[in-house]
Amino acid sequence: MKFKKTKIIATLGPASSSKEMIRKLIKSGVDVLRVNFSHANHEEVERIVNDVNDLRKELDSNVTLLGDLQGPKIRIGELKNDIDLTKNQALSICSDLSECNGVDKIFISYSSFAKDVKPGEKILVDDGKLIFKVVSTASEPEFVKKT
Repeated sequence: MKFKKTKIIATLGPASSSKEMIRKLIKSGVDVLRVNFSHANHEEVERIVNDVNDLRKELDSNVTLLGDLQGPKIRIGELKNDIDLTKNQALSICSDLSECNGVDKIFISYSSFAKDVKPGEKILVDDGKLIFKVVSTASEPEFVKKT
């Protein structure tokens, strides 16, 4: 049995999610059909899954479905005024509203933020329009005990 080394992924959307279009995509050599769960409701996804299952049998295909799940939506709290940020400017992000001033310490609605990020990681805001680099977190230990 010979396997292809290259895989073709097609994203299904309004113009490409009908059963006939999926049939054409499979016949054209698509290996993976991506469904963006952020832009499809439950009924649409169920229909697509059923159509793909039918087409797998009809076309003797092993095309795969890929569900693209959205990460957490993190909301920024109210700011005192607009904040003009410059490159390399420090900004504190806190999940405890009482610690935030809305100026240089802004609130976010993600309570595990400090535990889930590590120094050096990048944080993308507004779909990547702003990029922040984590310098430190409140959850960093003062020291690391060797065992």
